[in-house]
Amino acid sequence: PQKDNVVNEELSVDVLPGMQKIKINRKVQETGAMKLNDQYKLLDMRLIHSEMQKSMNSKEDLTKALNGLNKLYKERHYACFDQDLVIQDEYYTELIKSQYELTPEQVSDKAILKTGLVNPDKSLVFFSSFVLPSFIQKAGSNYLINVGKLIGNIAPVKTEDRTRTVDVYMPSARELNYKINLNIPKGYKVKGIDQLGKSVTNDCGSFTSTASVSGNVLTLLVSRTYAHNFEKAAQWPKLVNLLDTAFDFTNQKVLLEKL
Repeated sequence: PQKDNVVNEELSVDVLPGMQKIKINRKVQETGAMKLNDQYKLLDMRLIHSEMQKSMNSKEDLTKALNGLNKLYKERHYACFDQDLVIQDEYYTELIKSQYELTPEQVSDKAILKTGLVNPDKSLVFFSSFVLPSFIQKAGSNYLINVGKLIGNIAPVKTEDRTRTVDVYMPSARELNYKINLNIPKGYKVKGIDQLGKSVTNDCGSFTSTASVSGNVLTLLVSRTYAHNFEKAAQWPKLVNLLDTAFDFTNQKVLLEKL
């Protein structure tokens, strides 16, 4: 069921001085099939051992667990653990790059908040902070900011792919939710939020989005759901409708108008 495979993202977004880049504080919570790949890349052996230790109420730390090994093998183990951390660090950057199709700058504050390894803690939760270029375009004395792209890149369905005779197989039914708070820069107001509200629901899933402004914060709530991991080819037009709606949303911009 889609409720078993969920991604919840919370983003706090600031426009940096100079009005050319944005800074994002991003918290991601994943369950079920949605967490497996990120667990594999983000969880290092020291952390995994610590989680297993806690689940068994064991007081044996990793150093004690390796005491039976000779010096050479112990050194090799620790070298592997250190390499784990290097790979983990690189993967944070790759995750951001694949999400937004932009190379992030100043990736920092990386943290695993929950591993999702041990019941009842089923969620993988991780956090990072980073800077992205190319989200803002100057428009006279004002600026356009591509807020739709904050849910990540979504590829358009090509013309040649709009007709399908083969059934559709997906990794899982799933649900992707986004809560995005954009802090409006001092001296500006937001225009164009009426274009951000969308709602499509059919047998294959749904896409919904709402936008509101409170004080100096623009809040976007977006949800994408896919009800099944398999659809007959006859259902493909309904899936295309969902994908088109999501893609159209990623092209939505708001105007930061100078007061």
